[in-house]
Formats: sequence, structure tokens, C-alpha cells
Amino acid sequence: QFGLEPGRYLLNVGRLVPEKAVDQLLRAYGDVETDLRLAVVGGSSHTDDYTGRLERLASRDERIVLTGPVYGPGQDRLFRQAAGYVMPSLLEGLPLALLEAIAYGLPVVVSDIAPHLEVVGSSGPGRRVFRAGDLDGLAEQLRLLVDDLAGERRGAGLLHRRVVDEYSWDAVADRTEAYYEALLRQGHRRCRRSAMAGRATAPVLSSGPAPLR
Repeated sequence: QFGLEPGRYLLNVGRLVPEKAVDQLLRAYGDVETDLRLAVVGGSSHTDDYTGRLERLASRDERIVLTGPVYGPGQDRLFRQAAGYVMPSLLEGLPLALLEAIAYGLPVVVSDIAPHLEVVGSSGPGRRVFRAGDLDGLAEQLRLLVDDLAGERRGAGLLHRRVVDEYSWDAVADRTEAYYEALLRQGHRRCRRSAMAGRATAPVLSSGPAPLR
């Protein structure tokens, strides 16, 4: 549908908004010598001017394809058949698309914002990191990825195991349960301390009127 061959393209998925820095990715990709294609999956989020700018940038490089939004089985196939995933964002919360890419076993190239580093840790095979906004740095990390796809894929396997262990729904549910249990224990201890302090400071009531002097 998009002219993409399995294992012969890099992937980026998300809303086409300035903080995702897709324009920087498209410019940096122009400096990378590779026959791999770059698939950018997503649509405008009330950002038609920005999306138009991306379309103009993409038109200069036949390797780049803007697919528009893709959901469900189509997006699953795009993840499964990609050679790697790129996320150059300047701002993110918990990067679910990045977690998804790692869960598919893809080597990743990410900017060094805190949410990305929380997931990938330091830069290395399978998890290449560059300074956010640095186009030369982004291009260099992309070169490392495309020049040794097999080695990057092996490194991604190690990252995959750690991330799946830490971010799976079962792991998240276990940590959430443990957190609430800790809060309950802490609350019970505070209640007991308050009750004991109340008994210690309560006034002693007399059983009758004070004697006259």
C-alpha cells in the first residue's frame, strides 16, 4: 500500500505536531546515505500548517513516505516489519509509542529527553540516543543504526526483555497494588499514633463537684 518492503524501512508513529519534531527527522534523514525508507505514520492534530510543511520536506526525498493515520492491523504490520524506530520528540509524557516499538523488538533512535532516557537508559546498540534538537547528532545515530542492522537488532533484544519486564500490564498492576498497600499500612500507623496521642492528652474528668475550701 505504501511501497514499503519488510525490513527495509524505519518507522515513526504519532501525531504530526511540532513537539514531535518530525520536521527535524525529515531534514536529518536527508544527510543519511541509505536505501532504507522512512515511514512517518500519523495525521494532523489541528496542525495543518505544520503538516503542510512536512509534506513539502518529504517531497524532496523519495525515500520518505507520509502514510497518514493507520490503525489496528495495519499499524501492527508496520511495527512488525520495520527495521527500526525513530522518536526525535522535544516533549513527551510516558512515550507509549516507544514502549510499543521496543515491545516489537525494534532498535530505536531517540532524543535525550527525560521520558525517553527513563525507558532506554544510556546510548548503545539497539538504543541510540542524541541530544534533542541536534540534527547532526540525530543523523549520526541514524547512520549507526542503518550501518549495522543485525547488531542493533541484537542490542534491541536486551532492551526488549528489560522493558517488557518493567512495563508490562502485569508488572504495572503489581507495582500499583504494592503502592496502595504501602499507603494503607502508613495510614493505619498514623491512625494508631493519633489515637494513642489522644488518649495520653485527654483531660481527666472529676466524678463530682470540687470540694469547697
